[in-house]
Amino acid sequence: EDEYYIQFPSGAPAQGDIWNNLPLPYGDPPRCRAIIITPRCDLAQDKTPVINYLPIIDLDHHLASHAGFSLLGQELSRAKEALARIAQSLGVAEILDIGVPPVNALKAAVDARRELGEDPSRKRDRERGEQAIAAFRETVVKIEELSTCLEKAVLTKEDITKWLPGKATATYKRQAIRNAITDLHFLPPCSPHIEVPSVALLRHIGTCGIDLIKIANGCASDEEWDRLRKEKTATEFSVSSSRPERALRLKTPHLEALMARFAAIFIRVGVRDLTPEQIDDYLHNRVEQS
Repeated sequence: EDEYYIQFPSGAPAQGDIWNNLPLPYGDPPRCRAIIITPRCDLAQDKTPVINYLPIIDLDHHLASHAGFSLLGQELSRAKEALARIAQSLGVAEILDIGVPPVNALKAAVDARRELGEDPSRKRDRERGEQAIAAFRETVVKIEELSTCLEKAVLTKEDITKWLPGKATATYKRQAIRNAITDLHFLPPCSPHIEVPSVALLRHIGTCGIDLIKIANGCASDEEWDRLRKEKTATEFSVSSSRPERALRLKTPHLEALMARFAAIFIRVGVRDLTPEQIDDYLHNRVEQS
């Protein structure tokens, strides 16, 4: 903790300060823990009318509200691929491909299996067919339930446990902690301020007027904050019923590491990918020149 943070920093608000209850009007709830990213010089010389910050959420909540949906989407894709393979073994892949509902494709498969009759020499074929039909039914149910899950606003712990392999969630968390996920930056716990492993969301930039930060920084009590905010008309004050409070400051070089990763997302220059044909052509020419 001491390596990463200064607890209860004093003085004027600064880049790297971690605050509780900063306004996030588009969020639910409309406030967040966040780290200030406004340039130091702008704050020191009072050049900016606004403060920019990145929301911080705990890693498990991020999995339930953001990353879990991506992982569920991958699981749904795998289930659809599995259904296609089963349909191929049952001889109904073509009608499934043209949009025939799975229940109708399954009926066609069942009807086809009946044609095998009771011929003892076809017993093994019948058994394989029954296993494939059972797998088809199970996969259709899985696809339907996954699709329903993906329509939720937030995943429950039960959703994650049921549908996401433990290895997948463990791998994702490990990547987040290692800062191997482009739009997340890991922040370790620091009790009592950050109780669990958390991440800063590098793409979700919050903004509020600098007056809000200055007023909150000078407040001595919740009652004083409530009185002062009611005198203001800006939405950010109306959604900030809880007094914003500074808890931590991220130390050097961890602050600079976060800012470098934040900047890298937005200064990238996209270029057109080479086509497979161009790649093959370059490789072919290189082989010939060798």
